[in-house]
Amino acid sequence: MKSIWHAIYFATFDDTAPAARTTVIHADDEGSACRIAIAQMGRCMKVHVTRAASDVLESDMIAGRAPAYRRALQI
Repeated sequence: MKSIWHAIYFATFDDTAPAARTTVIHADDEGSACRIAIAQMGRCMKVHVTRAASDVLESDMIAGRAPAYRRALQI
């Protein structure tokens, strides 16, 4: 199953500038997601790729007693 990644594109290298656009990418790993994001950059100058929070929670959820669950969330 492919993971969900968010690509956030910026029109400039200025770290304070707002994002120009965002896209959702379905990829097997971070390297693949980055290659897809770069291929879709268009006129943007910078892209930040991050894993979707909902995808992380679904795949990294650990069932168990309450103390083990609390420890899992602190990682």
